[in-house]
Amino acid sequence: PTDCQTHSYFKERVFTKSELDTINGIGNVKKQALLKKFGSVEKIKKANEQEIMEVDGINERLAKKILENL
Repeated sequence: PTDCQTHSYFKERVFTKSELDTINGIGNVKKQALLKKFGSVEKIKKANEQEIMEVDGINERLAKKILENL
């Protein structure tokens, strides 16, 4: 990757990490599972509750909390 692509990748990762870290009930395992399924916080924001609940360990209450906090 070019320097610009590398910088964008790391910038997005830092931003993504901090946004998900603000949600109570989301630890490293769930955070990684969400990012693996959706690819970015922006895509998680666009997902519906049912799609988020497809991630292991995410129940309806937590899915609602994620959508409310992002």
